[in-house]
Formats: sequence, C-alpha cells, structure tokens
Amino acid sequence: MIHRIYSNLPKFKTLEFKSGLNVLLAEKTADSGSGLTRNRAGKSSMVETIHFLAGGSVSEKSPYSSKDLAGKTFGMEFDMSGKRVCVEREVKKGARFKVDGSFVDGEEWRRRLGAAFFGLDSACEGGKEPSFRQMFAYFVRRQASNAFIDPFKQAVMQSTGDYQLALSYLLGLDWQISRDWQIAREREKTLDEL
Repeated sequence: MIHRIYSNLPKFKTLEFKSGLNVLLAEKTADSGSGLTRNRAGKSSMVETIHFLAGGSVSEKSPYSSKDLAGKTFGMEFDMSGKRVCVEREVKKGARFKVDGSFVDGEEWRRRLGAAFFGLDSACEGGKEPSFRQMFAYFVRRQASNAFIDPFKQAVMQSTGDYQLALSYLLGLDWQISRDWQIAREREKTLDEL
C-alpha cells in the first residue's frame, strides 16, 4: 500500500492515502468557469512520480527531465515486505535512491523491488528473464505509453516476446516457454536477414 507521495517542490500537493480504495479526482466547482477542466490536475503526474520512485529511467519526454525540477526531491512511503519503506530520489542525472536513509543505485533498488513484489530471483539467465520494471508497468499504467489500448501490453510499442514473458510470469505459467519462443523468433529473424 502507498501511504504518502511528497516532494520539496513548493507547488507539489502531498498525497496521503488510507487503506482501502483511494480515488484521485480533480475538483471542479460551479464557480470554476467553463474554461477549467479536470485536465492538468496532476493525475498522470502522480503515475509518473510512482514510476520515477520505483526505478524508472528518465527519458527526454519524462517530466523529470525538466530543468525546472532540477535539484528537487520526490518521495514515497509504502509497504514492502511487511514493513513501511520510505524512498526518495532527487531530480538530477545519475541520482541514486535514498531508501530508509541509505543510498542505493537504480539496479539494486529495482532488484529489491522485484524480489519483494514479484519474487524475482536476482540470478540472471542471459538477460531473458522477467524484470521488475517490465511487470510493474502492468499495475501502474501510463497514459503516455498508450497502456490502455491493448490489455496485453503495458506500452503500445511492447514486443510480443516481452508481453508474453511478463504475463506468463504474472499468471504463474512457465515463463521460460515464452522466453524460448522469443529466442526462436530472434534466431528466425536473423536467418531471414542473412
């Protein structure tokens, strides 16, 4: 459960959640005027903030690549492995994650999250095993990635092998079969190119 999302950015409104269903809505009153809508209220920004704090990379399109946010810190308190954890991340190139007061790099943070939430083993089998970020995006879907277009994909450009691997793992199926299919597809593609 997420308990709180916060920032030292002056305009950022701290979000506090209670157990049970929480709904984030934009308030529109009768005297808001016809020009005010529920757009730009921060709903998508909250999703981006969760991704940012859960080991997401910062692309050029990310709100976290903005120079206006440079040096600002965002944080989240949530339950992980039966205890309350606090993670913070500063907006700057190469920033590490501050987890309960100690700094860890992105790879280590994603490994911990993968083990805690999906039971992922840190042992690698040639880079073709399910990853935390690959599966996390199914639970925190981004509108900017067109994640609501296809129920099987967490991003419109997601490859067949990628979503088969992730969904097989999430559904408790033998994900290694999906991995092997993808390896065969890649070999076939290479043969076609040759």
